[in-house]
Amino acid sequence: MNPNDELLLEFAPMEGITTAAFRTAHHELFGGADRYYSPFINTGHAFLTRTKDIRDIRPENNETISVIPQLLSNSSADFIDAVLALARIGYSEINLNLGCPSPTVTSKHRGSGFLEDPEKLDRFFCEVFEALPRAESEIGGPLALSVKTRIGFSCPEEAYTLMEIYRNYPFSLLIVHPRTRGELYSGNVHTDIFLDLLRMSRCPVCYNGDLMNTEDVNRILALCAGTGPEENPLRGIMIGRGAIRNPALFRMIRGGAKPSAEEIRRFLDRYLAITAADIREERNRLAKLKDLWTFLGTLFSDSGRYLKKIRKAKTMAAYRAAADDLLANCPIVP
Repeated sequence: MNPNDELLLEFAPMEGITTAAFRTAHHELFGGADRYYSPFINTGHAFLTRTKDIRDIRPENNETISVIPQLLSNSSADFIDAVLALARIGYSEINLNLGCPSPTVTSKHRGSGFLEDPEKLDRFFCEVFEALPRAESEIGGPLALSVKTRIGFSCPEEAYTLMEIYRNYPFSLLIVHPRTRGELYSGNVHTDIFLDLLRMSRCPVCYNGDLMNTEDVNRILALCAGTGPEENPLRGIMIGRGAIRNPALFRMIRGGAKPSAEEIRRFLDRYLAITAADIREERNRLAKLKDLWTFLGTLFSDSGRYLKKIRKAKTMAAYRAAADDLLANCPIVP
């Protein structure tokens, strides 16, 4: 057995990209990921008021895959209400986003902006876990809560204060991106601090951040080997951008084959077919495909001029011709 078969492989969410259509097509054509996380949904009065949020989380649109809804919240009451609403339609595990560094999110003290006030964060979790038994009683079953977090708002050493909070609560999984909010996605990740948190954690830990290929994954696994307590080793890894760029990455981590141009073609065709069922306007479907090619394009060598044609395509016929040209003429990078 491949040792990575025992590792939990999590597909990170990305707004506008990892939709239900993407997740289904990815699972059917490439597989390898154990679970997929939905792009975050705001709690409060805006909860499930947007058509795209409803479409994305609807169980019938995610029948073939394991999906964890991700919520964006700083109100325990709103969070519990949202958890209950999701539980009523069949979801038994919910994730809280404490990692998004976008200014439009953090300015409202949500996402990684919530990390700026550890005392309020602690009260939030205290209130959530006090209310959880009542929620479980109402739906007649257990509910699991996980967290995706950064290591601080402005200073990496804030991680230790945050971990003292996280240690007090029975999260199903603690997903750590070892950068601060201020570091966004640039600079080196703080693997030294991540290893400290792995040692300190009382719940399962998952690593997230800058995993673009199997070499990156193996490097992190080697760093973490023997680091966590015997009863709590590294539980999983979460990959977002790297798995959008190379949809076969999870499969490769498990010892499977690299992607082929024909697989990419079939993946895009399946993605488009599912998308067409909900998005009727051709220009909107084209916009989705162009967004996806922003990542996929880097998988192919010498793809610049072909990607330019894809970006300029005004019709689906022009897009298909440009995509076919790229797939036929650009080799996949080694």
